[in-house]
Amino acid sequence: MVKNRISPRHPTHDYTSPWGYFVTIVTKDRRHCFGEVMDGSMLLNELGIRCETEIQRIESSRKNIEIHKYIVMPNHIHMIVVLGNWNRDRNDPNIKTNRRDVSKIRPERENQIWTKKSIKTGDGFLNHPYDGPTLWNIVKLFKWNVTKYARHHDISFARQSRYHDRIIRDHSEYERIMHYILTNPQNRNNDSLS
Repeated sequence: MVKNRISPRHPTHDYTSPWGYFVTIVTKDRRHCFGEVMDGSMLLNELGIRCETEIQRIESSRKNIEIHKYIVMPNHIHMIVVLGNWNRDRNDPNIKTNRRDVSKIRPERENQIWTKKSIKTGDGFLNHPYDGPTLWNIVKLFKWNVTKYARHHDISFARQSRYHDRIIRDHSEYERIMHYILTNPQNRNNDSLS
């Protein structure tokens, strides 16, 4: 275990809030474990098909989580994960505003990061617009289910322990990411994760 590791998480963002995220999960050593790209299309193998099943299960198991778009590539997976009631049309360059609905803010704590723990008070008050698993919990469960399937079916597979996420800040960024995901197999030669 690496001590004092710098967190890749955005320091002022509440990852338990309703928001859209661009998530990338990569295989260990970038091995091709999920299939191959042929003629600009992704041909999934057994484990790649299982990844799709697990992605679809994320959305079907909870009403407040949506997967807007995803692609399973030979050595990585991209997903747009939306938690709660997120409005991607809101053009909000300062993501610290509009991200939670807290009606009881003490003035001395107004600029602090609010999480489920930090906004819970002694009288049990909790005003949080999204009451579901965090992004980390969603990705962790997905990765565990794919790994468990691979082990159970004697499929050689390992993944990186971490994942990458990007907070989608506005509609134009959402559209760029959506286009990137849709064209990922055709642009395989330009893909930095080749």
